[in-house]
Amino acid sequence: MSQILRIAIAGSVDDGKSTLLGRLLHDTGSLRVDQISKMKKVGASKGLQIDLASVTDGLKAEQEQGITIDVAYRYLDLAGRRVIFADTPGHEQYTRNMFTGASSAWASLLLVDAVRGLRDQTRRHSAIAALQGHQHLVFCINKLDAVEYSQTRFEELAAQCQTLADQLGIKQITLLPVAALNGANVVERHSSLAWFKGPTLLETLQSLSAQATHNAPSPISIQSVLTEHDQGQTQRLLSLRFSGQPLKVGDALQDAHGNSLSIKRAFAGGQEVETLQAGLDALIEIDREVDLTRGDWLFRQPPELSNRLDVTLCWLGQQIGQTRQNVVVRHGDQWIRGRILEASPAIDLANLCYHESYESMTPNSLHRVQIQLAKSVPVSAFDQDPVSGSCILVDPVTDQTLAAGVINSNMFTQEP
Repeated sequence: MSQILRIAIAGSVDDGKSTLLGRLLHDTGSLRVDQISKMKKVGASKGLQIDLASVTDGLKAEQEQGITIDVAYRYLDLAGRRVIFADTPGHEQYTRNMFTGASSAWASLLLVDAVRGLRDQTRRHSAIAALQGHQHLVFCINKLDAVEYSQTRFEELAAQCQTLADQLGIKQITLLPVAALNGANVVERHSSLAWFKGPTLLETLQSLSAQATHNAPSPISIQSVLTEHDQGQTQRLLSLRFSGQPLKVGDALQDAHGNSLSIKRAFAGGQEVETLQAGLDALIEIDREVDLTRGDWLFRQPPELSNRLDVTLCWLGQQIGQTRQNVVVRHGDQWIRGRILEASPAIDLANLCYHESYESMTPNSLHRVQIQLAKSVPVSAFDQDPVSGSCILVDPVTDQTLAAGVINSNMFTQEP
């Protein structure tokens, strides 16, 4: 099975993100006839032959304002390889949407306007990508046609992007000159960019490959317990979520109580298999009767457990968050009572430090917090294990989602 490329695409307002994505989908033949018809109809109303950006606007408010508000997923097939774009908003007020949209990706495509240059919102998006363990950043210096395809301007902005990536500790980056409006260096090369000897955006996407970063035997979360009746026998199958190394029939495991067990049978895609890959559907039958349920954990080695989480979170709720606030924490596939013990000042993503003055936990703000849990759980850094390295906070009274966070990030160390 070919690797699925999951990529978050982001850019500041009017940097041309929607146009670039529309151009990529259009020029690779990835759009339906009705979508192309819509693009031509919208374009005609604006005096254009085709409006590439309109294909990405799903909400009515997006169509009316010509902006991206919510996260939407767009799909592209490249020679049998599936590409899933998380199309995220550019406005600072929708930073929380970028945070959640980027959580499922392992690479980011970031737009930079060749006229206006690298702006704070692009820095925020880059920082969020690094915070969530993205392995590769693709910077598209867009609107080169507006600066007469200037090689000097491209190299100036490319140097700024390189400096930003160095500050974030991201080693794999690609710097591309493009003009999304006419398609230069998106799918096809363009004579005006003859000075650029690197790849097109399409060639870059075709070459991207996720590197194995999850080398440690990560914890395994039980999503659900299924009962199968076969020839008068009742068998319990465990649905799993895990990252990193594959699981194999015969692998030795243990539960949180120290009970030893092993994998008797494994299933994926409706078929019995010998090996289960991370990130795909996974069912196992274990070799003994053990009391396990949704939310429990299995381990490949003796676990390190903690009842305190060190989390960098993005506040999603409308109500202001407070220290000493009671919350319910979704960790793995279980819900646990908890309390916010400490919270840092809001993180300044543009400058990669804490704000000088304290700011409360308000919509779109990011904070480093300490959370006390009612029970101990396996804890990993998010970039090593997204399953045990992330969490969601919920209001115990209203059931409203308050925040989403990643665990053990050391990116922001500069004190106010």
